[in-house]
Amino acid sequence: MRSSVNAYGAGWLSADAEVKQAGSHRLAQFDLAVISKGRGSDGKVQYDYLACKAWDAAADAAEMLAKGDFVSFRGVLKQERWTTKKGDKRSKIVIHIMDIGRIDTNLSEKKSGEPEKQDDEDFPF
Repeated sequence: MRSSVNAYGAGWLSADAEVKQAGSHRLAQFDLAVISKGRGSDGKVQYDYLACKAWDAAADAAEMLAKGDFVSFRGVLKQERWTTKKGDKRSKIVIHIMDIGRIDTNLSEKKSGEPEKQDDEDFPF
């Protein structure tokens, strides 16, 4: 029996998604910043960065998001393995995103009806 580990959560896009064509599929790659437990020795909030990949419809959704957007996601954890040119074996865990969407954290709107966008300088990533 094959099983998978589901991942659900929320975090901030640390940069715009990089989208490319992979054969007949669209692939978006991006990192999500999520709050770690505890604070650093300087008292500031600490972040972990999660590597993510989204395919096809989920890639289209990710492409519409921008750096700093707070998003919710649902996906599956996958271990990726490869060998370097020097022959060293490497691996990492990547979240393969099934669903992703922006969470509007700015409930006050401008007079135009458009939500205000925060400055890039407001984010630590």
